[in-house]
Amino acid sequence: MKPFLNPYHFIPLSKKKIVGEPLDEKANLTGRIEVEIRTKTPLFIPNTSNEHALKVPGSPEGHKSYDFFSYNQLTEPVDDRDETREPVIPGSEIRGMIRSVYEALTASCLSAVDDSKTILKRTEQTFDAGLIYKEKGQYFLAGGKREKIKEDNPFYNQAKTLPEGTTLYYSSETNKRISTSPQDRMKAGYLLKGEPGPEMEEKSKAGFAIITLKNDGETIAHLTDSDLARFNTVLDSYDKNKEKVQRDDGKVYTGYKEYRKQWNDFQKNGTEYFPVYYCRIKDSTGSADQLYLSPACITKKAYKNTIGDILKAHGQFEPCEDESQLCQACRLFGMVSDTAKVASRVRFTDARLEKASWKGYYQKPVTLPIIDTPKISTTEFYLKRPENASYWTFDYWRDQRGNPTLYVPEIAGRKFYWHSSDVLRQSAVPGENNRTIRPIKIKDDNAFKTWVYFERLTEKELKQLVYLLNISGKGTRGYKMGGAKPFGYGSITMKTNRVLIRRLSVNENNDIVIEEEDEIEKYCNTPYEDLFEPETKESFELLSDFDSTKSYSVSYPITDGQRAEQQGGEIVEEGFAWFSENKQPPMANDEHIQLEKYMAPLDGKHMALAKTK
Repeated sequence: MKPFLNPYHFIPLSKKKIVGEPLDEKANLTGRIEVEIRTKTPLFIPNTSNEHALKVPGSPEGHKSYDFFSYNQLTEPVDDRDETREPVIPGSEIRGMIRSVYEALTASCLSAVDDSKTILKRTEQTFDAGLIYKEKGQYFLAGGKREKIKEDNPFYNQAKTLPEGTTLYYSSETNKRISTSPQDRMKAGYLLKGEPGPEMEEKSKAGFAIITLKNDGETIAHLTDSDLARFNTVLDSYDKNKEKVQRDDGKVYTGYKEYRKQWNDFQKNGTEYFPVYYCRIKDSTGSADQLYLSPACITKKAYKNTIGDILKAHGQFEPCEDESQLCQACRLFGMVSDTAKVASRVRFTDARLEKASWKGYYQKPVTLPIIDTPKISTTEFYLKRPENASYWTFDYWRDQRGNPTLYVPEIAGRKFYWHSSDVLRQSAVPGENNRTIRPIKIKDDNAFKTWVYFERLTEKELKQLVYLLNISGKGTRGYKMGGAKPFGYGSITMKTNRVLIRRLSVNENNDIVIEEEDEIEKYCNTPYEDLFEPETKESFELLSDFDSTKSYSVSYPITDGQRAEQQGGEIVEEGFAWFSENKQPPMANDEHIQLEKYMAPLDGKHMALAKTK
């Protein structure tokens, strides 16, 4: 496979969050900034008043389509030749984009992350069988052994009618004799039916199982509140995604609905055991271990470390909460937490066209392809690779021999998208899981105009703000805005026209006079190094430069065959093929992945781009 350049890259975090200076008499600058925005590539910001805004031939009932943002309420689908609505860029869209960049360049917190959310990731490991039991209000895990009840077993149909966790008695020699009542020379176990799962060749025909005690019921672990909470998160995730699993053989996937009900009943009234699958990661030093629970043996892991844990451990970049310890971005753009509230000192107006004409601006609708885009759980991209690691997760990493080490990882940085001239224009087949959009691209003789109002800024804060708002004033640089950024959409230029400082005076009649003076020259020419953290400069300049990827192909991970299809004009409908092929032969733990041959470095210190041969 050839190397690829991901649509996004990362601006690395500084060593530690920088706390902003409290406001004083130096924060005395108030006024407004006039900014113009132009589209380098087609731009898309959705009008969410109608999720079926466009007429998409051949689309199923559940297919969603969006027109570009306007002040109009869209009650009926519009024709793709209809250009009656004025396109508008919401001020909130501009504000969010500028704040994200400001946070990255000033070593501020990551205000937009959900720092308490449990991270889930599907794993290729096969979990072991176990049994949960209670003792004096505490939960424990005992080792178990799994005995299958295959579909040809006479007891199979009866098992269908029994609740999860039902006590069964069976003959381990033949696995033919199974009963709900105790009999001589029969062992006790607990029914685990699980789910039929998606249609996956012969693997989908697994039957039910009886989980019995192993090694005379040896206790493996005391289950902590964290273990149980993450187990419930796994169950929630199966329930949430149950509508996405469809089968052709008549079996119904319920998202472990019955299992969850019986688990809840066990927590209230259970007196014996409850069947479960588990994975135990023992640190190679022997000093600690980590436990994962699931209702399935081939499943997903709910990691102990959250994004908040990671950000706290490496520079305290979690979202600000303490008003006395606010980062520079929260002091300027404002914040709200459970214990503090700080008002913003900047306000962005909606951007509207200077010339009230937009004929020819609306582009032909395009149906975006279905692609399994990398998420935060894709640790290969979002986390820094530990030294000597062949595989790494949010809780542990493995060396080349498969030995695990528990740790708190470091994130690769703050995610931003590359500019690319390869804009997707050929529509995919519309379905229930993709969407159709109608973007715009304005003509060169027009521009969006927005005003940025500010109050009580320091001189440095105003210079920082103007620097970012004037990113396209010199050179070939700009930002990415709106949706469909991975497919080349959303590259814009941004240029400052005026910086009006408001001053108050009293005239001879004792009337207050408000005057504005354009001081763009004073605030528009400060070097980057005098305003922002120097270690971010290289990454930021590469990511904001329109020409950085000029000689390269920008796409999500795809195989050589998929790349040939894409270059031939075909739509690549899946993204998991690259991940499947980018595995070495499985080790004993089935956790091993190689990346260095197929992707550009991700640590921010080495921003070399991977050439497409």
